[in-house]
Amino acid sequence: MRKVRIGSFDYEVIVQDGIVEGSQVFRGRIDYAVLCIRLEAKMCLPRMYEILWHEIVHAVEEQTHPETEEQWCDGFALGITQILRDNTWLSSPQAMAEYLEVEQ
Repeated sequence: MRKVRIGSFDYEVIVQDGIVEGSQVFRGRIDYAVLCIRLEAKMCLPRMYEILWHEIVHAVEEQTHPETEEQWCDGFALGITQILRDNTWLSSPQAMAEYLEVEQ
């Protein structure tokens, strides 16, 4: 099981074929209740990396609840620095692929 630590939570990261909820198809989804980030497997590596970071930013926002732009920037900066410190595998698309065992 692969995880990414975001603040005080460890989210499981799952790469799978097809993320469908109702009639909507997604490339990535985060579930705050079960601490899970799902990524569509059928994407090029740079796009998967971008989508993973997109979901991570959602988690930072969920934990910091910013009300102003300055609070958002403070929370984002704090969240990203903590995430990079706690998850060195997020340093590049290649490092992500190796950690998540995704074909490059």
